[in-house]
Amino acid sequence: MSLDFSNRLDIDTFKKKCREQREIARKYPAYDRRMATCEDYSWKLGPWSLTFCLEVWREPLVWHGSAAIIEQIGYQSVEWGKTRAEIPQDALLSTSSWVEDHREQARFILGEIMGDILRPGDDRQRALEILGLWAMHHIVEFQGEKTWLKNQN
Repeated sequence: MSLDFSNRLDIDTFKKKCREQREIARKYPAYDRRMATCEDYSWKLGPWSLTFCLEVWREPLVWHGSAAIIEQIGYQSVEWGKTRAEIPQDALLSTSSWVEDHREQARFILGEIMGDILRPGDDRQRALEILGLWAMHHIVEFQGEKTWLKNQN
């Protein structure tokens, strides 16, 4: 999925995808830190690699969203038989290389992913932004009913 912010259909598709990801995270939380790498929690948006999950292995329980940029850095030659091809090679862009536009876009995207989890004006809601080595992370404490526990019975 790539996104053209001037195209209303793209924006609507993006917002729908964010709602779907929140539902996946609510229904199927990550019980172990290794689960946060599950494909169900991740998707691509243009150059952005996005992840969103509900982490229930830690206290307090948290919603965790991250945004990283993947850039094409070159090509690798691959040969099989008499055929030769140039395969694009991608790499994560270190956040130390990000410009202010990257940080603003990441904040916007992560805000949209969090959606109704964020409660504007609630000064008791803890929200944390971390600019890691490869990604920006937004972490928000979980508040609400643990509905996934009902699914286990």
